[in-house]
Formats: sequence, C-alpha cells, structure tokens
Amino acid sequence: MYRIVTEETVAGDKAVTSHYLKIIYEAIIKAGKECAFGWTNGVPRSDTLIFDECKVAFKYRLRGYRNTVIWVQGIVPEEAIMKGYSRWRYYAHSIIEFLVLKKSKLVIFCSQEMRKHYEKKYQLKFDKYFVMPCFNENEVDQRAFKNPEKYEKNNYVYIGGMQPWQCFGETLQVYKKIEEHSTDTVELYVYTAEIETAKKEIQKAKIKNFHIEYKTKEELCECLNKIKYGFVLRANVEVNRVATPTKLSNYISHGIIPIYSDCLRSFDQYNKDSNGLALVCNVEDLESGMKEILRSSAAKPDANKIKDWCERTYNTYYGQDAYVLELEKLIRII
Repeated sequence: MYRIVTEETVAGDKAVTSHYLKIIYEAIIKAGKECAFGWTNGVPRSDTLIFDECKVAFKYRLRGYRNTVIWVQGIVPEEAIMKGYSRWRYYAHSIIEFLVLKKSKLVIFCSQEMRKHYEKKYQLKFDKYFVMPCFNENEVDQRAFKNPEKYEKNNYVYIGGMQPWQCFGETLQVYKKIEEHSTDTVELYVYTAEIETAKKEIQKAKIKNFHIEYKTKEELCECLNKIKYGFVLRANVEVNRVATPTKLSNYISHGIIPIYSDCLRSFDQYNKDSNGLALVCNVEDLESGMKEILRSSAAKPDANKIKDWCERTYNTYYGQDAYVLELEKLIRII
C-alpha cells in the first residue's frame, strides 16, 4: 500500500491541490498498486509513504517507517541561507536531507541539475530516481490563440511576490530600458498579492505604463491569454540552477513567450534543444537581455509558430501523460 503523506493531508485536507502529487498518484494506480492520500492511525510500517518535504519524511522515519519515497521540490538548506537564516539551520536541514535522501527507495527530482547537486554535496549515488520538472498546468489553453491582438502588442507580465529572490527589482530595470528604447507603446502587467509594495517599486523605477492587480487563479488565466511576454528572472546561484519554476509552465500554457535567466538550467537546456522561442535575460547582464527582447519585439510574430512550440513543450517537457507512464514503469520495480 502506498500512502501520500504531506502536512496538508495529515491535517485532514484530503483535497490534494498539487498537480505534481496527482501525477505520482496516477502512476502508482496505473502500476496496479493501492494508493491513498492522508494518514490514519494504525498504518502498517510495511506501507510505502510518499512525502514532499524531507522534514516530514524524517519525522516518520523516526517513528519506524522505512519504506519512503521523497519528491524534492527545492534545496532547502541553501534556500534557508538565501532567506537570511542562520548557519545552524543550514546544517540542521542538511543532516535531515542527507538521511532522508540516502534511505529513500525512490527520489523524485525536479531537474537533473538537482540530482547532480545532491550527488556532489553528499557523495551519494542514486540508483532509483525520477526527474520531472515542476508544472501546474496540463495543457495549452487554446483560447490564448484566438485573440488577434495578442502578438501585435508588446506587453509584458510579472507574476509573483516581492521577495528579493524573485528579482522584481531587476525585472523593473530591464522593463524600464525596454520602455525607453521601444518605438511603440509597451505595457507592464503585475499580478501580485503585495500591491502596495509593487506600486512603490514601480514608481521608484519611474515606469510609465503599468497595471497592478491581484487575481484569483481563474481570473489570472483569462488575463494571461492577452499577454505576449512573461518575466522569470533569477540570480545565478545554486538554488536557481536546480530549479524549475512553475511560472514558466503558466506562461507557456497561455501562449506567452518567457523571458528567463539561463541559470534555470533545466528549462534552458530544453529551450536550446527544442529551438525554443523563450528569450534569455540574465540579471548579471540586463543590457544584453534588453537588446534581445527589443529584437524580438520589433520582428513580426508568427502566431502559428508560437502555438506549435507551446504545444510541443506540453507534449514533451511538460508532458503529463508521458511522465505518468515513465514513473509507472519505475514504481513496478521498486
């Protein structure tokens, strides 16, 4: 018996919202195994427990549950340092991480770069592992391509919070240069819950044409279908080199051309291999990024070509059905 155990399901929330966990669940069922969400008293220690956090997995290992599968969403110790926590927190997380990774019967990574990071950091060799990027949409929204003005207007979008690691300040810097050098009117759309903070930053950057709003997920989809470019800038640090931001999948599912930093190595490799349309803009060289964006925005867009690439991406890099089948094969032999 497989059991998916997260802090939410333990708390009694059976409605699992994670797209990723649903894929894992479907693969287990297709492999002919039983699987359930949540936790009940009296779970046999022979059951295989699936976790999405090392700290939760570690707690259950201490309780005697040895058959564990871990989905690693990010390198938590390094994230703690980036967020300004003390070194002791880094070491505590590292010890937990090492023990869970070493003892798990299957590790699911979001990138090959993440696997390499752990093999180097902990001198581990993973025999049973699976790699699947993080994404939370399962198809391209065809409505995005029914708007004839979508690729005629050079508008840009930023989705997310105001945390320093999301590089909102750098995004505003490059957009300001685009605004200054564009011959046509451009617009920046910012969708965030931190409206006042975003507004102060935008005013400080002296940006002229902008819109700031908070939207629910359903409302946001409708808004994104009208946008041409989307920003996902990141600093070249290890936390980002192993990452696969879901924001990229949001953009591509709505026909938006991503503007991303090539330190996001998994997506960067896919973009190169697929002759992708996404544009590179590194925070360490915003000037070069701005020039690349201006070249793209000045060219006449081929909507059919953009649509084909977005759909191909969702059949390959974000191909949910293919990942289910691949993971199913692995589940059968562990």
